[in-house]
Amino acid sequence: MSHSPSGPKNWAGFCAFLRQAGEKDGKDATHLLRAKGEFFNGELVIDCINGFHYEQLDKPDFKIWLGGRVADYFGPDAVLTINRAQKAAPSGPGLKQGLEERPMVKRLMRELNAKHMESGRLDDMD
Repeated sequence: MSHSPSGPKNWAGFCAFLRQAGEKDGKDATHLLRAKGEFFNGELVIDCINGFHYEQLDKPDFKIWLGGRVADYFGPDAVLTINRAQKAAPSGPGLKQGLEERPMVKRLMRELNAKHMESGRLDDMD
């Protein structure tokens, strides 16, 4: 579905365009707003914040839709590149400590009288 793009041909302009295009197409593009992007020499490069974020953007149906919006906004010859996060997300003790220090988590644990029992990657737990 083609949209009439307006605005500066940069990441901020593209994000504004995506919000409108997503509403029209029934696509949720809000997770893109956390990414960093740059358009240079006919290529839009999107840097993901972590592996999960990359998986959201790299889903085939979303990537096809996103590629179409890149072409609509930057022109039919524009190329889309989605990069995985360069640094690993915290895991193990660092993840637990980071989560437990967040005010919302502290409040929920207190209100629910909850305790952290185990942590690890979901794909490691069988």
